[in-house]
Amino acid sequence: MFVPIVQSWEADDKERLSVYPLRDVLQIKEKDNLPGLFVYHPMSDAIIPYPEELTDHKLISPDLVMLWAEVQVVKTEIHMLEKRLADHEADPENDEVKLTED
Repeated sequence: MFVPIVQSWEADDKERLSVYPLRDVLQIKEKDNLPGLFVYHPMSDAIIPYPEELTDHKLISPDLVMLWAEVQVVKTEIHMLEKRLADHEADPENDEVKLTED
């Protein structure tokens, strides 16, 4: 699921904010990094910025953005799975249940 969030830079002022500041979650340090599109993967806490600068929103296809986001999510999940499998294979306690060629 993808949720679009549109807000002004000032919306993250800590004294009026009732939730965790979005700029902190997305690791946006400067106003110059906006506008931007980001994928946040909650299981890994990965933040992936859209690779191109958003100078004119009319030049960006919503379908292309959604496809890019889906690809980023799948890449992140594959990376997480590969790490989990490597950790499983490296653990000597799992010798009896490891996958083999047989």
